[in-house]
Parts: sequence; C-alpha cells; structure tokens
Amino acid sequence: MIFTSRPLFRCCIFLLLVPAIVTNASNAKSAPARATRPTAISVERSTATDGLAEEIKEIANSHAISRAKKEKRISTAVRVAVIAATAYRDNPNDILGIALELTQSAAAAAPSFAEVIAKAVSFTPSLARIDSAPGQIRTAAFAAAKAPGNSRRATARKKQPLPPIAEYNEMPSPDRVTDESVTVESPEQSTGDMGEYPAPRGSSGALKFTRDRNSNFSVNADVSVRHDDNVYLSSNDSGNKTGDTIIAVTPGVEFHFGQNSLAHGSASYKNALTRYTGNTAPNVNLSSGAADFGYDSGTVTIASNAAFQQLDQNNADVAALGQKTIIRQDVLSANASVEAHVTAKTSVKTGINYSKTDYKTGNLVGSQETEVPVKIYYEMTPKVSLFTGFSYRRVNPQNGGDSGRDLDYNIGARGNFTAKLSGEVSLDNRTRTVGDNPRENLWGFNGSLNYEITPKTTSSLVFSRDFNTGALGESLKNSNYSFRVSSDLTPQWQVGTGISYRQVEYGASVFSVNNHSVLIERTDNYWEGDVQVSYLFRSWLTASADYTLRHNHSNLSAAQFSNNIVSLVLGLRY
Repeated sequence: MIFTSRPLFRCCIFLLLVPAIVTNASNAKSAPARATRPTAISVERSTATDGLAEEIKEIANSHAISRAKKEKRISTAVRVAVIAATAYRDNPNDILGIALELTQSAAAAAPSFAEVIAKAVSFTPSLARIDSAPGQIRTAAFAAAKAPGNSRRATARKKQPLPPIAEYNEMPSPDRVTDESVTVESPEQSTGDMGEYPAPRGSSGALKFTRDRNSNFSVNADVSVRHDDNVYLSSNDSGNKTGDTIIAVTPGVEFHFGQNSLAHGSASYKNALTRYTGNTAPNVNLSSGAADFGYDSGTVTIASNAAFQQLDQNNADVAALGQKTIIRQDVLSANASVEAHVTAKTSVKTGINYSKTDYKTGNLVGSQETEVPVKIYYEMTPKVSLFTGFSYRRVNPQNGGDSGRDLDYNIGARGNFTAKLSGEVSLDNRTRTVGDNPRENLWGFNGSLNYEITPKTTSSLVFSRDFNTGALGESLKNSNYSFRVSSDLTPQWQVGTGISYRQVEYGASVFSVNNHSVLIERTDNYWEGDVQVSYLFRSWLTASADYTLRHNHSNLSAAQFSNNIVSLVLGLRY
C-alpha cells in the first residue's frame, strides 16, 4: 500500500526540501552584503592611515618650527604608526602592504617630506628585515607625493584618531602641534670667529598672516639681555677684564612657501637695535637676512641658501695684540647645489659656495672665497652611498694682497648608517698656494652625524679640518669639533647643552699687503660649553636662558683668555 501512494511520497519529500531551499536562497541574497561589509582589520587600517595623514599634515603646516624639526617629528610619527600597525604580524606581505598604505597616506599629506617619510618607514624593525621593502616604499612615497590633488585628498579625509600606541611609545608624543601646545625650536649657535658672541637661542614669537595653505607670512620680535664679563677678550694675565651688559630689541619678518609642495623655501629679515649699557662700544643697529630654496623630485635635488649678517663682536686675533676694541664686520654667504641621478645607483652633485667678510675696522684683512665642488655618489645599499669628489676654491683678500688657490680631493660616505645614526663624513687631502709662497699641505676631514637617543632627545657631532683666513691676513689651519644634545622634555620645556673644541694653527700673513710674519708659530686651543633652557608660556610668549663658558689656551700668553656670558631672551607672539 505504501508503494502505491507515490503522490503522497513525493509531497513529503518536497516538504522536507523546502526549508533547505529557502535557507540557501536567503544566504545567497545576503552574501553580497556581507562581502562588502568592512572587517574590523580594514576599519582599523583605514583609521590608522587617515589619522597619520592628519597628524603629518598638521606638523608639515606648522609655522612655529623649522623644517629640520618638522622632519624629525614626521619621522617619529611615521615610525610609531608603522610599528603600531604591524605589531604581532609575521607575514612579510601583510607587513609590507600595511607599510605601503601608511607611506602613501603620509606622503600625500606632506609631499615635500616624501624622502623623510620613506626613510622612516624603511628603518622600522619589521620592514628592515624585508629586502625589497626600501625600494617599494620609496617608489610609493614619491608616487603619492607627485599624484595630482594629493593635498586635497588628504584634507578631505575625515580626521580619525590613531590606534592606541601607548605600548610602543612610553611617553606622550610631542609631535602633535596644537594651538595650546607648540614646541619652538631654538636656532643654532652662530659659528663665526671664536670671539663671536653666541647668537640668542630663544625662538622669537610670531604674528602669522596665512596667505593660503601653501605659504605664510609672519612677524616676530626678540628682546634679549646679555652680560659679558670679558667684552674685549683681555688676557688672563692682564688683570683688567672689562664687563658689560648688552640689550637688544630685534624685530623681524619671515615668509615661508611650499609646505605642501616638492619645492619649498623661505626668506627672513631682522634688525637688532643693540645698546651697550656700560658704553664699552658704540650703540649699533645690526641687520641680518636669510633665504633658502629646496626641491626634491626623487631624481633631481636642488638646495640653495643665502645669508647676510652685520656683526659687532670681539675677535681673538686682534685681542692678542692688546687692542681693546669691538670689531664691526659684514658677512655674506651663499651656497647652491644640484644633484641628479645618472643611473639607478649613481648620482652627480655640483654647485657653488661663496662667502665674503668685510671688516669695517681699519687694518684688518677681509676676504672673498669662491668654491666649486663636484661629487660622485654610488649607492652601495638603499640606505648608504659612497662618494668621491674634488673642489677648487679661490681666496681673494680685499686689501690687494696675493690671492690663494685651495684644492681638495676627498672620499667619504653618507646616508643612514643605522636606524638612528645618519649623516655624511669624508677624508680630504687639501693643498693651498698663495702667490709665490711655498705650497701648504693638509690632511683634513669633514663630518656631520646625527643620532636619535630617544624620540624626544637627539644628539649631533660636527667636525672638520680645513684652511681658513685670519683677520690679520694669516693662513690658518683650523680643526673644529662640536657635540650637542637637545631634548623636548615636554611640549613646553626644551633643554640643550653642547661643547666645542677648536685648534687654530696660525701661519704667516700671506694675504696681507705687507706679507709680514706676525704671530707665526702661534697655536690656540679654544674650548666652549653652554647650557640652554627654553619654555613656552603661551602660543604668543616664549622665554629662554643661556649660559656660555669660553676658555682659550695659547702658546702666546697675550692670547689666553676666559669668558662667561649669561643671556636671557624673550620671544613675543600676539
């Protein structure tokens, strides 16, 4: 009987299959919706790239810090973001993919810092182990920087916070710049004659007038008080040191452009109204100006700068003669270089360096120097290049004396030698010929190294050995060594300290009209140390204090001196 009821059997089978058919249809209908729904990982990655882009753009567009400080902060922000995003991942493809996304986002937000971003990503531990990573990261960075409308896309991104990174960075990052918290970088100490007063390191405030997103104009002002206990650099044996307090009010203006472009530059002008309260020297108004321009497309790099400064300072050469005077002089310098890649691993760099020193005090020998260097770089690794070079320098004294010719053959290396150590060093063989005088030979060197102790603390070492010209027309052999450490303790507090050593070997006065042999055999060993502290009270008010100790030991007793300088600087911002 069961076998004769086929219609009933078929109905039962159909009823059993209906739920499965309905379920499958429902799943098929909802599958596309689930496929397009973002996963938690994709949301986190998008948040990280958007947050990094906003942070990088904020740093790049800040008007309160220099380009060097921007590079440091952008490098730190990118490195921290990559470490956070790639933590606990083992697959090299996943790590590289995340790094490329972050690189493109950051470079699009700040195109002029593409090289800095590429290097920061390449140096993170997770990427350093991937051989092909540096090349791909660099390509992605410059492609994003050159892409049309990249700055608009970066601006259009919705601002999102970065993923929690406290476990990767023990201290809160000072790299975010806001209206309430701005870290102001102090300018470097002046590197003129050993008798020169150190330039005030407190940064001036500025009233900013933004012209557009890619340029800005600012007004600043410094008020400084400096006490010098040995204004004339009198000999320690003389017992008649003269001290004085110098007050200076220095208004100025600055213009910056290209914060979001491959080409960038700036121009500034200041005028210091200087008054000696003890009348040790006449009151003077000293002007200074500077300008720079840079361009980096990845294949061609252009860098140029120029500076003019009027100085009123003491001078060790003249002090050794027992003359109590402050030397007035004008110093002009200009440098330009172009580097172009001729092959994938080879580049050529050339340019011109010009400097002129004009003494306004009689009987002193000013000079004009023009140098043309040429260097050929070969990329040994994506991070380090070796180079060899040659330079020709012409020295023309302004008093009508004999001209000099300096030749320099050098070899060296540049790049990022470790994840935290970068710079350039060279070994030089130099010769100098002045008129009919015997040729001088000198094994020299040049170097500038930067080491990141922590994300907030950096150190630098600068050293050189080269020919120079004295204020009395002497041919000098100068050896210079300078080490400095600076740290951003908080967004408000910044501290720095440094020590420098200089050895000067005085030769004959070959650049003087009389070509006399004054101070032959003289050798000076000059030491200088300083401690500097800066504090940002508000966005419109900055203060800094500086103490400098100098000591010069010489085989000429009249040239030995010690000097203490204390200075306070107030920078105003409206």
